Amino acid sequence: MFFDSLADADASAGTDFFAHEMLADSLPSNFQLKIFQTMKNASKKCKQVLATLFLLLGLLVTGFSAPPVITDCSCPSPNVTITSQATNAITFSWGAVSGAIGYQAWYVRSGDNFTSQQMTINGTSVSFSNLPNGKYEFYFATDCGGEVSQIIIMDDLIMG
Repeated sequence: MFFDSLADADASAGTDFFAHEMLADSLPSNFQLKIFQTMKNASKKCKQVLATLFLLLGLLVTGFSAPPVITDCSCPSPNVTITSQATNAITFSWGAVSGAIGYQAWYVRSGDNFTSQQMTINGTSVSFSNLPNGKYEFYFATDCGGEVSQIIIMDDLIMG
């Protein structure tokens, strides 16, 4: 199912499905699902960017060294900052993005690669609490209604 959906997304974006299929097996299935969920709601221009990001991620995982050129989306990414951090919790905020109808956020915990549910946020901040100690990557994107921005990744170490 993932490859059929990626093939449809690639066909509509004019990108190379076969290169992605060869690299997909090296990625954890939760990353494949996140990429598919983001691509299926993106505009043609952002599908090209997301397909390129998928290819780049595959290249990094498999050890290839020539990353492709990434084009810009017209939907701006949020400018995310950490606004507070406490025991097993963290809060992020950003300024409102013109044209945004909402924002998406989720995290991946290193070590066990646990991936949280993707959250839709209507405001300009989000808090994550009850986080076990560990290293996290927090992901953010702007939803411009039919187009999703490039994903912003914030790394942090959560301590109890």
